[in-house]
Amino acid sequence: FLIGQGAHVGAVNSEGDTPLDIAEEEAMEELLQNEVNRQDFNDYLIQCNFFRLLIQAGYDVNIKDYDGWTPLHAAAHWGKEEACRILVDNLCDMEMVNKVGQTAFDVADEDILGYLEELQKKQNLVRLIAKNCLY
Repeated sequence: FLIGQGAHVGAVNSEGDTPLDIAEEEAMEELLQNEVNRQDFNDYLIQCNFFRLLIQAGYDVNIKDYDGWTPLHAAAHWGKEEACRILVDNLCDMEMVNKVGQTAFDVADEDILGYLEELQKKQNLVRLIAKNCLY
């Protein structure tokens, strides 16, 4: 912004620091990192809310792409825990296979496999309770 407004990038302050010197300071790095983290978190919230709205509008949580991947395959593969939770909460089929016979568990990032297993247990319990309520 400042450069666009004509600021001189080689300017020196009263302590002899240039903009580059200031940018390299730990406090500035922390300030910039906090802003990046805040923006990433805001983007994350927007994405989650958008995903929930899609489902409320009738988005098929079991839709498959050309390779047979469901949204759960993709979310699990990329390690997106919140997306996995939203899909499972909306009763996606966790056993669906892609064109080469892989489930979301098979393509999942190894860091979230345990989380997926917990989600599956919870979903199985919800399905069992729902089934018993219908009879």
